[in-house]
Amino acid sequence: MSPNYLEKLSSLLSTVADYVDQVEHDKMSAEKIARDQRITRLSDTYERATGEALPSTMSAKLASMDIDALDYILKVARTNADEAPASLGGPVDLGPRTPTTTKEAASYAEDNFLSWIIS
Repeated sequence: MSPNYLEKLSSLLSTVADYVDQVEHDKMSAEKIARDQRITRLSDTYERATGEALPSTMSAKLASMDIDALDYILKVARTNADEAPASLGGPVDLGPRTPTTTKEAASYAEDNFLSWIIS
């Protein structure tokens, strides 16, 4: 092998390494920008909902999260931030209940009789 060949090979490998480093840097930069944008939107939503700024410790934790997880948290926050939570039902009626089976009727009658004797 000639020294000229080795120099060309070395130059080629150096160029490929520089290209890979640049592509990786661009990818990491784009991910950081996307993550920062999501954190900013989440911070704005948090501030609108609570009236307080997002704590820096929370921002640091969010910055370490996966982008998909941030998207999910942002979706949930935006869905619930602008409206009151949906009611899960009305209050329970705790009034006197009519028995539906013979066993319930017998138990109800016995309980009423015992409470009458005790009182």
